[in-house]
Amino acid sequence: MQLTTTIAATLLAFTTVVTAIPSPIPQITLRIYNDQSGANAEATIPADGTPYYISSLFAGKAVDKGAGNIVGTSAQLTKFQDTTKCQLVNLNIPGWIFDIDGRAKNFIDLDDDITKPIETWLTLEALARKNEEKIEELGHTNWLLNNHNVQTQNEISKFEKDFSKEYPNFDVKHANPTVLRPDPPSPPRESPVARHVLLARPRSDTRPQPPGPFPTPFYLAAREAPQLDLDFVIPGFQ
Repeated sequence: MQLTTTIAATLLAFTTVVTAIPSPIPQITLRIYNDQSGANAEATIPADGTPYYISSLFAGKAVDKGAGNIVGTSAQLTKFQDTTKCQLVNLNIPGWIFDIDGRAKNFIDLDDDITKPIETWLTLEALARKNEEKIEELGHTNWLLNNHNVQTQNEISKFEKDFSKEYPNFDVKHANPTVLRPDPPSPPRESPVARHVLLARPRSDTRPQPPGPFPTPFYLAAREAPQLDLDFVIPGFQ
């Protein structure tokens, strides 16, 4: 579970006592565990009601992954008076408060999951590091997609250039196979001995698709022609 952070840290260790603060001021010791890595560390603070930043208390200790990245899965009061109470408070999420005391509850799961340990970011630096890693990952993915788009565009440009050389009068860029054109009127009836027969161009939705991943040059040229002029001889006639 990742926690939204404040300017300095996500959690504050806040201590009070049930009765009036005696003199000298009693102290409590809070230990943070990372059950995934096996690391743990403790810090001692006075029970005087003053909030203390987790990032300052545990900086450089075993649960600090570096640069102030405090990560833990649970916390426990290990030294305390019977009347001592402690709170771990998330400054940016209303109601995110863990109460610990010296009587009934001196151990808490920071991840709210008692079945398995889940690392919880306890400082701004840790969450920022995680966000930077995600941004870097997304940036790399975007770079790969851009390269793929450039490669695809180059292949399309090469195909259009080669096709234009072979068929200089055909405009590849403005050819649109999805636009339906009305069929031309039927040609006048001719004698069976006619050497030229005009066939109406078939509708685009009934034309057979060419084989292969790309249309052949002949298919592209025939597709855009208003009519096909076929020259043949009917056997048995002059």
